[in-house]
Amino acid sequence: MGTKKSAADLTSDLKKKRKVGFSSIDAGVEANDCIKIFLVSSKEEVDVEESCCIDPIDLNRFFGEDGKVYGYKDLKINIWLSSISFHAYADITSESTADGGKGITDLKSALQSIFGESLLESKDDFLQTFSKETQYIRDVSSSGKVVQFKNPGDHQSGASNVEVIHLPVTSIAVGELYGRLVPLVLLLVDGSSPIDISDPKWEIYLMVQKTDQKGDSNSKLLGFATVYRFYQYPDSSRLRISQMLILPPYQGQGHGRHLLEVLNSVAIAENVHDMAIEEPSDYLQQLRTCIDTLRLLTLDAIKPAVDSVVSHLIHENLSKKTCKFESDPPSALVEEVRKTLKINKKQFLQCWEVLIYLQLDPNNKKLLDNYRTLISDRTKADVLGKDSGTGGKQVIEVPNDYDHEMTFVMFRPRGSEKTDGIETEVNKNQTNQEEQLNQLVDERMNEITEVAGKSPNYFAYFPSSGSIAGFLGEMLSTGFNVVGFNWMSSPAATELESIVGQMLTLPKSFLFSSDGSSGGGGVLQGTTCEAILCTLTAARDKMLNKIGRENINKLVVYASDQTHCALQKAAQIAGINPKNFRAIATSKATNFGLSPISLQTTILADIESGLVPLFLCATVGTTSSTAVDPIGQLCEVAKMYGIWVHVDAAYAGSACICPEFRHFIDGVEEADSFSLNAHKWFFTTLDCCCLWVKDSSSLVKALSTNPEYLKNKATESKQVIDYKDWQIALSRRFRSMKLWLVLRSYGIANLRTFLRSHVKMAKHFQGLIGMDNRFEIVVPRTFAMVCFRLKPTAICKQPRDYTDSVRLSSKAEKLSFCRGKWKS
Repeated sequence: MGTKKSAADLTSDLKKKRKVGFSSIDAGVEANDCIKIFLVSSKEEVDVEESCCIDPIDLNRFFGEDGKVYGYKDLKINIWLSSISFHAYADITSESTADGGKGITDLKSALQSIFGESLLESKDDFLQTFSKETQYIRDVSSSGKVVQFKNPGDHQSGASNVEVIHLPVTSIAVGELYGRLVPLVLLLVDGSSPIDISDPKWEIYLMVQKTDQKGDSNSKLLGFATVYRFYQYPDSSRLRISQMLILPPYQGQGHGRHLLEVLNSVAIAENVHDMAIEEPSDYLQQLRTCIDTLRLLTLDAIKPAVDSVVSHLIHENLSKKTCKFESDPPSALVEEVRKTLKINKKQFLQCWEVLIYLQLDPNNKKLLDNYRTLISDRTKADVLGKDSGTGGKQVIEVPNDYDHEMTFVMFRPRGSEKTDGIETEVNKNQTNQEEQLNQLVDERMNEITEVAGKSPNYFAYFPSSGSIAGFLGEMLSTGFNVVGFNWMSSPAATELESIVGQMLTLPKSFLFSSDGSSGGGGVLQGTTCEAILCTLTAARDKMLNKIGRENINKLVVYASDQTHCALQKAAQIAGINPKNFRAIATSKATNFGLSPISLQTTILADIESGLVPLFLCATVGTTSSTAVDPIGQLCEVAKMYGIWVHVDAAYAGSACICPEFRHFIDGVEEADSFSLNAHKWFFTTLDCCCLWVKDSSSLVKALSTNPEYLKNKATESKQVIDYKDWQIALSRRFRSMKLWLVLRSYGIANLRTFLRSHVKMAKHFQGLIGMDNRFEIVVPRTFAMVCFRLKPTAICKQPRDYTDSVRLSSKAEKLSFCRGKWKS
């Protein structure tokens, strides 16, 4: 018989089992602990532990929910990645394998999710790439354009030159190279995902070092940057650096700075609007700020402006209690910097604060400390909003047993008056009515929160976003309770609505103009359903005035099979023959976007049948999959036949305030009307739909009513707007107050940050889904919605039964149906 083990021995055994992820207690081993990745430039460096070992951001995310590998004892994975051809080989060793209760991790699939086709199975094949593809980088880069050349001045035999080469990613060779670089992007660039190499607006800049050894030239890749070139209305473009990476062996040698300086030079040479970096890392942002600060010092107007601010700071005797000094640069200087150096406003303001700080007297510790406080408060306000502080406010939380993560919060300013003992001042003899009202409110709040659609577990539809500013705006508009059907009834409400319509800067043809150069304008509707009905009614009457009202049964409405059902409802209300509603089929080949060819084919068939094409609804961000219809191409087709084009951007239109998403509405200037729901993704409470039209006279003619009791001199002057004639109803809510407060409280820069954070979370979630073989992505993610489904092979029941059971569990609300597939 064996000897009895002590408690210490048992504990030691248990730890060993956990460490290797083995035995009956399979705790697994973290991927980060058992995987090493080496970047090598020759076959002699393979299997050498002293080779360049790269430090990935997080390997665990590629290995299931917990980032662990199961079923292997003493597992060791060395991955060798060639810096010549960027192929990879994985050397996997373990003492043994066994299922310890959590299965055996499929290492091949997990590693292929990182390296894709560049992962070679044979070590011999990997070693041969060093001789077969020695000139790989040279061959690929030879087709590109050298945008900058740098010679270190060393004329010895081993001298090298560094070139930055511009290449379009749509070419087959460049696309293949980027595919091999994707593992480095995933491993070393935080939160990054591969770019779409089929999109011609993507470009790549390679930093290549060329060496000449005794007449034998060679090239090696030092780093690269991917850049998106998107449209800037009306005739310019903007550059956005998406991914920028210097390979680990060459970091810390000034190459990152050089590459960034080259991109700055490209932006200036091509006279783009400006250049931005998508979610730069802290180090990259620091480097960028350093470079841009030095560039700013080359402008003559900078030093006098900085000196003026510094003088005021000293004169005003800045203190922590009065850190409210406005130190922003003049708007004219902001514009000059953008035009001259292509530095956008947000980046300029950061550099501006650095310049001011550098000009302060280093011996004046108090002033330096107070200025740092001012910058800290400003930064906090940018991130959290102007009301970010908790001092002087009371936070009221409504308890919610449905989901502990969901909290309904209301801020109420206390004011400066003394509040000690305030409870004793309250009248203890409340009336029965007050007691009944309080009890009723409590009961109703409990009922509402139990079924609220704001829970993190609620996945059914686009969430109705909100914010403190939107909430306060809703309170104010309800409190004012204006009936703003015409200008006379509430001039302030009318004028503010016109102003917010201009603030989102659509193409000029959609905006009001004082000189009469544009017949366009904007109005706030309740929902997209109302917006579509109004525009369809305007298009109907405009057409019937040409062909006669007796021909209404000939009118045809066009959309894709992914278009929101609001269009079909609007067509029914507008009197369109149900047989004349065309829901044109889409396919996965176009990511469920409407094909211009299919549209034209359908139109021609209708014309041959004696019908009259009337209205097309194109969508930016469909409900089922956030598909995007090609606006510009569809407008080209529609205009050939006199069709009114409405762009429904209810969800995704908000994202287009971010330059990187604006290309999704390229061609919108050719449409007749455009709408987006501010209550969907623009932090404004329900209901608030922004509608713009090019020809407001058609809208007014179709919806105008003017009985004797509504007539007034202001209306008759034709100098004011009566919004009753821009909508179905007569009375209307003061919606502009909440949208104006959102825009003014947060500012476009912060709103962009909020939207980008949502997209970043969606990217992360998409990556998690991609690593779980029980699920599949149904359509590519475009914005902040991820469409996925549980694979039928992963469950015993049919998908429809499964979603029903999930819905009944009250933990997740369902989902949607897209071309025969249930999806979330």
